[in-house]
Amino acid sequence: YTRFVLTNGRTLLTSRNIGFYESLLPEKFLRVHKRCILNRRHMTENCKGFVRMSDGVEVEVARRKRRIIGKKRTIG
Repeated sequence: YTRFVLTNGRTLLTSRNIGFYESLLPEKFLRVHKRCILNRRHMTENCKGFVRMSDGVEVEVARRKRRIIGKKRTIG
């Protein structure tokens, strides 16, 4: 299952796995963990080990993905 959290706070649950959606999403989406794909346009802060989203939610970033976040950073 995959759960989507929308900017309006609504959540959607689908029966497909996250890998299915990863290949369908445009480049502005970035997989930061095995269980999480984020829209880079909604990242507001990049701290060690996590990313803060525009709604204030902090999302864990996998160790192997931290370097990618720094290079592809388009925060703000």
